[in-house]
Amino acid sequence: MLVTTKKADSKSNRSMATLAVLFVASLVSAPSPALAASSTDKPDAVIQRISQQQDISPQGRAYYLLELAYRVTFGSGGLTDLQNLYGRAFVEPKLVLSKSERGANATGLSTWVKDISDQFGSERYQFSERIKAEPGSFSVEERKALGLKATEDAVALLSEAPENPKKIALMYIAARMFQRVGNVASAQKCLQYVEKVTKACETNQAHSEEEVEAIALVLNAMANDIIQVVIPFYNPADMDEWAQAQPHVKPFSAEEFEKAQNLKLRAVALLDRFPSDNQDRRMAHRNLVLWYTRLDKPSLADKAKLVFFELVGAEDDSLLYPQSAGCGHLVWWQVKKLTLRGACGMG
Repeated sequence: MLVTTKKADSKSNRSMATLAVLFVASLVSAPSPALAASSTDKPDAVIQRISQQQDISPQGRAYYLLELAYRVTFGSGGLTDLQNLYGRAFVEPKLVLSKSERGANATGLSTWVKDISDQFGSERYQFSERIKAEPGSFSVEERKALGLKATEDAVALLSEAPENPKKIALMYIAARMFQRVGNVASAQKCLQYVEKVTKACETNQAHSEEEVEAIALVLNAMANDIIQVVIPFYNPADMDEWAQAQPHVKPFSAEEFEKAQNLKLRAVALLDRFPSDNQDRRMAHRNLVLWYTRLDKPSLADKAKLVFFELVGAEDDSLLYPQSAGCGHLVWWQVKKLTLRGACGMG
């Protein structure tokens, strides 16, 4: 049995739009490099100043550059906005992958990876020439050029950074930012790095738990890039009509299914290195069952469910969904129904 908080565990199941809003909001509140803002500054100068800041690690600078690329390619605004956003105290960014590590001013890379993956297959991911620019904002062409330059500089800095789990996530983000601005060749190079690191991990057991989690996170994101699937968090049967309305899964080919499934299974295989009671491992198997179900693959879902049942030590479909423990908490992997006594007024 595992107790988690409702707020934290439900984030990955919100709509694409909500995720995007939350992520952009987190970026606005994140610490940014201090730049001497000037009305004569050019956008490229902002990028150059971030790239050349020596009091912060190459990986930290790469993060800020990818953040900038995200801002200019998904937002409106112009040079004044960039100067204002990057005029704060310069600090090494606190990048984390695990929810348990998060604290003040921490930037959760897992949220960013999932957000970009959710957007990747949508129309919103493609630039629209019909966007009406606000006075003083960048044009579509300028946004593409700035996004490309910032991402190129970020990848150059990441090449200087030592191998570590957060670098894997940042390289995936860089790949999707390249794709966002139409540079497919550079995107493929970033994904080749991800594949190289993944294969090295698959053939060698001597990798840290955080590295396994990072690779599994990216593999699942890449599967979602191919076939976008929203995995229900709560049991749809217990939800009202509005909440049951899941985004429609677009038609996919047999080849696309095979590619996406291969990525999902590779992620599960890596997480199977963890103990049977590990939350990430159990969630991976649970999500695989529901992934097959959403794609109308009942025989594969049933096979995956048997593996999941063996992992949690009981056979009951209710184990696929959490129970409310009150006060905003959830209980996972327990068949026995909880009886709530009283209320604290918090949920």
